[in-house]
Amino acid sequence: MSIPKSLPFQTPQDEPYFHSLNEDWYGRPLASTPSFRIIVGPDFLELAFSAKREPFSAPASNQGDFHEGLWEYDCAELFLTNPDNGHYLELHLAPNGAWWSCYFEEERVQHDIENRPLPGVLTESLEGIAQWETRLRVPLASLPPELAFDLAKTRGNVSFCLGSEPRQTYASWARLPGDQPDYHQPSSFLPLERCQAKQG
Repeated sequence: MSIPKSLPFQTPQDEPYFHSLNEDWYGRPLASTPSFRIIVGPDFLELAFSAKREPFSAPASNQGDFHEGLWEYDCAELFLTNPDNGHYLELHLAPNGAWWSCYFEEERVQHDIENRPLPGVLTESLEGIAQWETRLRVPLASLPPELAFDLAKTRGNVSFCLGSEPRQTYASWARLPGDQPDYHQPSSFLPLERCQAKQG
């Protein structure tokens, strides 16, 4: 059965606001104001990311594509971890709606040699001259069972990679330790309830 790559997301009237990141990894002010919103529905997890900058997605990637290497360009990332076993899921989303995911048993130890896309993932993107917004929706049933996703228990983090080397900018919602950017620190993630967008 073929699965559509995108859908028009319906925005509720009580649309939650975006959380904004105002500093990069090194504490420097961010003019691009990368922002995020997380909504947990009855059967889905929806992520929305935006930044006030010209979009710069990975070459040869397109909306709905499962594409590795998005983080080398503009990319928003969501990490989810099960604090009981240390397993964590990494989700990437580019300004153009391309996405990628990987599941880890521990820090940087991939669960499966063959990294297959999560089924049923849908994306949407809106790119302008000096701003972009992109969304991704994941069926809760598609999340790895070992993750044991539970809004009251799951911990997570949102991070951004903006631009490309040697001038790439890194920003993290959770304050992670280390002199150099490293988002793979599940022991330092925050309760997902704090990460979820509040209802207005």
